[in-house]
Amino acid sequence: MKEFDLTDDQVNEIKNLFSRLVATKNLIKEFTKDDSAEALERLIQDLSDTQFKYDKWFADMEKKFNIVTLPTNSWDVDFNNKKMILN
Repeated sequence: MKEFDLTDDQVNEIKNLFSRLVATKNLIKEFTKDDSAEALERLIQDLSDTQFKYDKWFADMEKKFNIVTLPTNSWDVDFNNKKMILN
């Protein structure tokens, strides 16, 4: 396990992206066949865009900290202690 310090801005950015991902996924789960297909498409597009930004954030941090990951690695972010943790 390796830990990397994050700035307040970095923590806020990934926290916001994570929150948006969770909220959008939950909204999509609540849709039924009677709901607007157009609204659902917009939510799915937002989910896709947010997931891309979320993944890019981690890729950018890997470059910034010169980290090489393996397929078996995973990332965690400790928002309270401002740490990015490679497992």
